[in-house]
Amino acid sequence: MKKNKISTNLTLGLLLAASVGSLQAADVSVKCDKKSLADAISKLDPAEPNTVNITSDCNEDIVISGHANLTMIGSGGASITASVIDPGLGLPLTNAVTVENSKVTLQNLTVNAGNIGVACTHSNCVLRDVNVVGGQSGVTAQDQTDMDIFGSSSITGSQGTGVAAYGASNINIKPNWY
Repeated sequence: MKKNKISTNLTLGLLLAASVGSLQAADVSVKCDKKSLADAISKLDPAEPNTVNITSDCNEDIVISGHANLTMIGSGGASITASVIDPGLGLPLTNAVTVENSKVTLQNLTVNAGNIGVACTHSNCVLRDVNVVGGQSGVTAQDQTDMDIFGSSSITGSQGTGVAAYGASNINIKPNWY
């Protein structure tokens, strides 16, 4: 009886340790033809600093909420493209990247804008060498957001506003990000 109790306690201890270990900071890679970027982000512990390396074209709307420090780095021409198109007008209806109550860095990515390319609300958003293309608006900072746009970033082809700050937000644009 005592042996079974020790074995059970050991098993429970290992399961608890494994579940706690899975909620630590992560450095993950995503190739969107193999797995969803949104799913990969949802499995991260938002309280920890995390890095997501993107190596392909991701055709999905990304919503990031409550992350303390998330960095998404593209390589090899990686992109994020808004996914819902109005069939009548042929215009995107959704945001490619929406950031809420988070600290997020996008680096070396192309964002093919939807309604908005990168929409940050009550957040700290950094764009390093990011190209935002098309859409109704390129990037927006809303509700006391701090946004930094650094390096060779560009916002082009927007049908409306390219860069907009609302609700006591601040946008800093400069060539170097170090």
